[in-house]
Amino acid sequence: MLRDTKKFCPPRITVFRFFSGQNRLIRYSSSVMLFRRTAAALIVILPALFGCSEAGLSQKEHITGYFSPILSEDARYVYYVSRDTVGRVNGPGVEFFTPPAKVRIDADRFVLHRMELATRKDEVLAALPDSPLAAGNIDTYRSRIFTCASVHLRFAGDKLEYEMVVSSPTQPSSIRWRAWRIWTGTEFTGSSVWVGGHKQFMGITEDQLRGDLEVVTIPGPECFPSAIVTIDHATGEFSPLLASAHFEDEYPDGVPSAVVFAASRRNEINRAREIRSTHAEILQGLLAGGMPEGEAMLETNREMSRRGYYSKPTMIVASPIEGDPPPNVRIFEISSAEFRFGMFSDIRKAIASPRTEIEKSIGGYVKHEDYETSPRLNEWIDSGATQFAIKTESGMWLLEIRK
Repeated sequence: MLRDTKKFCPPRITVFRFFSGQNRLIRYSSSVMLFRRTAAALIVILPALFGCSEAGLSQKEHITGYFSPILSEDARYVYYVSRDTVGRVNGPGVEFFTPPAKVRIDADRFVLHRMELATRKDEVLAALPDSPLAAGNIDTYRSRIFTCASVHLRFAGDKLEYEMVVSSPTQPSSIRWRAWRIWTGTEFTGSSVWVGGHKQFMGITEDQLRGDLEVVTIPGPECFPSAIVTIDHATGEFSPLLASAHFEDEYPDGVPSAVVFAASRRNEINRAREIRSTHAEILQGLLAGGMPEGEAMLETNREMSRRGYYSKPTMIVASPIEGDPPPNVRIFEISSAEFRFGMFSDIRKAIASPRTEIEKSIGGYVKHEDYETSPRLNEWIDSGATQFAIKTESGMWLLEIRK
């Protein structure tokens, strides 16, 4: 006798979390972890396997997230963007186990805020129209059920720039829309709201760190950061500035310090600032000494490499050979025509300046259909050899590779 599968849908199961309380970090035994993972998988997979109706898995979801917080130059204000999305999700959407969930997004709003740190007074600077995802249908999976947005705030002088990018996971390739504007302090200019385009702002936002004060976001559900936290690096203390409704669900025992400091970009930002200031100092010193600008820029890069700020390029050094070359060193003959064609420009420079380090050309030597020297030399170097001999019209030279 067949069982009515609509009545055989598994009941909801509540999985309890266990906390050690030590350092506010969550600790699980291996058996508890296995149970949680198995239970979580069964909760979302079994309804689909037993043929539960799609309506039984349909639910309305509302998620708010906070993105790209930065500090004003005087650290009085925090600028950030909130994303508020409402939609209906049909199906479990568990990647590798079920088909993607069918999602209908009813609203997708991005708002630029300014909050005064001392008073927590929040001011809306700009409310964008709904993104093109609103009133649309998408097929996607959990962990990014409303798709992930890219948000970037940065100061350009005394002006604030912001960029927001959303994408629709269509096939064969996603469709992206971009919103970009400049806030002068009193008005917006350079308006470009939800037009087709890709992300253009890259890298770390250095404005999230002012002195020892830093603002960071805390990970949340479905690519929506659930909180903004301030970190005082002088004392090592941190405190939430604002949090979404999902924050308590994600961190019922409080956000662990490991999560907060993992979000910090202080070391990277300070390193970038140090590199920039050191480069400017070296360059200005060389220019003040009368060195031409082009030569000064090249020498600045070399000095940055010597100081360890830039990776050191591979160098070659040429020394004349009197008599026979050292044993186990292969000899390659380079004709004047090959030099003239520019195939070994670095070797030619090294020979012209004996016993002087010359930057080696990047990658292998260019091949020419009329000559076999390049592929043979490339093969020798790729084998790990650090020395080779060059026979030219002017004599024989020992080339040493220094990394």
